[in-house]
Amino acid sequence: MITVTEQEIPFDRVVDSVRRPEAGAIVVFVGTVRSEKGIDGLELETYEEMALQNLNAIRAQAIARFGLLEASIVHRVGRMGIGEDIVLIAVSAAHRDDAFRASRFLIDELKVTVPIWKKEIGPDTWVKGKMPRDPGAARVKGMVDVSEKEIVPRSALAEGFVELSPASVDAIRSRTVRKGDVLEVARVAALWGIKHTPTVIPHCHPIPLTAAEVDLHVLDDGVRATCLVKADYRTGVEMEALTGVSAALLTVWDMVKYLEKDEGGQYPDTCIRDVRVLDKSKGGGD
Repeated sequence: MITVTEQEIPFDRVVDSVRRPEAGAIVVFVGTVRSEKGIDGLELETYEEMALQNLNAIRAQAIARFGLLEASIVHRVGRMGIGEDIVLIAVSAAHRDDAFRASRFLIDELKVTVPIWKKEIGPDTWVKGKMPRDPGAARVKGMVDVSEKEIVPRSALAEGFVELSPASVDAIRSRTVRKGDVLEVARVAALWGIKHTPTVIPHCHPIPLTAAEVDLHVLDDGVRATCLVKADYRTGVEMEALTGVSAALLTVWDMVKYLEKDEGGQYPDTCIRDVRVLDKSKGGGD
């Protein structure tokens, strides 16, 4: 059972979902809203499609890594008061050590990889994880509140260039690079980067994208990448376009690095440069 919900967590049903006759242990972790000075509760929001995708991924990792019989994760979103349950993780395994370790692994991975953001009800500050309370400490301002902005069509076009040796350029053109077709793999990497931008750049909003296009051009001195990203949303998609370009160029470099190294294993001439936004639009205007 993998669920993101605004409803109260059905504790008994989640635990029953992992019961198996061969299970020697069932471990349950419950995360709750704790009382802190000046805080009345939390409000959580998520990009549900990506959250479910990442939750299923870490569940599969835990089952394979710890030999689990079953694992379930239910995470709440919306507004919650002090003492309310935020997340419930239940795992079953033949042995208790595997169940304990898997439960810890799942909550740790969830906090790092799943796009769920919280707002403390009280201080008007978005946070991801715990913020320092010391007034003299640096404070993470977090995500900008865009809830009052109008949903309009937005787009961004970004580009970048990676300088390569003639040997690398020839290998890309002839499709003889050891790791495979450089341009096709770089296109996939760009699309992956575009879709996962909020998991890489902490302050980015999870945006429901409507389109993404990736173009790669092999020149005599390297490869140029361009990414066009579109969405109907309250904030722009420049970071998505820039992340896509960066992912594409890094993938190109990775695939030809054996051709780029000098005798000392260094990269004296390889360089990613000119990563920039060429154009952005909002609702037909700037």
